[in-house]
Amino acid sequence: MDKTEEYIKQCDCPEMQSDHVYTEGDVFYEKLVKPQLGGYQEGIYLEYDDFTWGSHAGDETYPREKLIWLPRQDKLQEMIESECPLALFLKFYRWMDLTDIAGFDDSMEQLWLAFVMKEKYNKVWDGNEWRNS
Repeated sequence: MDKTEEYIKQCDCPEMQSDHVYTEGDVFYEKLVKPQLGGYQEGIYLEYDDFTWGSHAGDETYPREKLIWLPRQDKLQEMIESECPLALFLKFYRWMDLTDIAGFDDSMEQLWLAFVMKEKYNKVWDGNEWRNS
């Protein structure tokens, strides 16, 4: 599972965050700064089953706008409509063959996210944000 700063930045966009129905096993990056022994920790990772919306560890709350959903590869694949796994793979392979994938080869999640953003939203990553292509 990719938890790099780059992937967090790529996932922090309305296209990924607004329509997803959260399910058990989802991974989130929390943008809140948390006090920790010896200082502060900026950002932590949470699993969906570690908390419920609105409460965690007593009084603490986790508003959705402070969480960034980090989709796993299987969730990204589900976002692309396909008749069968082989058809999805062939669509993905054709896209990779025609696309400069340099910069997305750090993880399969980054590569699949780039594919989803292009296929569903016609957007490409410019190194800082998703732009219309």
